[in-house]
Amino acid sequence: QIWHYDAGADSVATAVAAGYFNDVRGYLFAGDVIHLVAAGGTAFRVLTVTAAPKSGNVTVSAAAFS
Repeated sequence: QIWHYDAGADSVATAVAAGYFNDVRGYLFAGDVIHLVAAGGTAFRVLTVTAAPKSGNVTVSAAAFS
């Protein structure tokens, strides 16, 4: 699945931290893509969900841009 998420004033670093997406773990699966807008709309990243366990932290990785 592909998701869009506006993190508001949260930074990219905050949003990629383990556990940031725990509240929506029931909707996420490993391999899902999240288009993240962060830092008040000044930053964009493509995230991939790396783990979405029933307990423990949801983890994501950010795509590297060159």
